[in-house]
Amino acid sequence: MEPLEEKAKALVESIRGRTSPGSRSVELRVFVSKALREKEISLYEAYLLSGMGMEFEHLAYTQPAWSNRVRISILLELLNLRLLAAGFGERVEEGHWAAYAREAYAMNREKRPHYILDRYPDYLGETIPPEALQTLAEVRARRSKPFGKGPYHTEVFPYDECNCEEFLLQGKSLPGDKELSGAVENLLVELALLLEE
Repeated sequence: MEPLEEKAKALVESIRGRTSPGSRSVELRVFVSKALREKEISLYEAYLLSGMGMEFEHLAYTQPAWSNRVRISILLELLNLRLLAAGFGERVEEGHWAAYAREAYAMNREKRPHYILDRYPDYLGETIPPEALQTLAEVRARRSKPFGKGPYHTEVFPYDECNCEEFLLQGKSLPGDKELSGAVENLLVELALLLEE
């Protein structure tokens, strides 16, 4: 198997060859999903890399040149990033993702019935009410989902790799350390430079 450093370099080269921030985001998300599933990166590293992916996605739906639309899946991923930031005790980042989520919610064009849209503003305050977290926990626990048309918060990063809402309901921090491998640290720097282009 290829070492993570080599995979990260190949990812940067591939992303550099793409002009659309949306396609850059998709490529990064695929990398994160696979690396997390194969245990090549920690949950914290995956959270930071997914955050970079959302930064590319943010460019895609806010810049007129790209005109991507905000979808429910984006709202769910922003919510999950906010939950992860809270679970990792990163207050500044939690505020950052909540602000992105408020902006995206205002731009959302999907107005169909969806369990998250009904309560989305509840997740965006200074603190997340336990009732809102309980809703997420109940949806995660059900074998049959509350309606036939997703997406669900378990279908976007961090998927089922982390049950953030349960940790937050119990007042616990997410497990694991925040130490970054050299490969992930270098990848984050390269991605930040690409974001500036």
